[in-house]
Amino acid sequence: MFERYSDLAHLAIFFARKEAGETGAASIDTEHLLIGILSVDPELPNQLGIDLDARSISNQCKQLSLPGPAIADTVEMTITTDLGRVFAHAISVADVRQCREIRTEHLVASLFEHGGHAAKILADFRLEEKTITSLLTMID
Repeated sequence: MFERYSDLAHLAIFFARKEAGETGAASIDTEHLLIGILSVDPELPNQLGIDLDARSISNQCKQLSLPGPAIADTVEMTITTDLGRVFAHAISVADVRQCREIRTEHLVASLFEHGGHAAKILADFRLEEKTITSLLTMID
């Protein structure tokens, strides 16, 4: 499933796993992916015209959930159904744009449309679909 993902998108998923593990989450969810994307692609919020960073989202998520014990990086973690939908939809977003690889921009577009908690966070920051569409048109 992830063979078409860019190196940066792979790294975002790695950081999502790391964030979920550090917070003791039962599984990797959409907000973890959003944090991962913002960690590896810090210019993306500027391109989207929103003031958003990984640390503030991480702190916000920690306040909303009961932290559990940290989960070691060596322990495999499952993904939520919402995150599975995001990954599947990101492929569709890239395919419609005839992009060979799935990039962080495709993941953000998918999070915006199908992202559960992350979609709410993006909406709270007043991200608009036309802004995402504009960003996607700049990708080859």
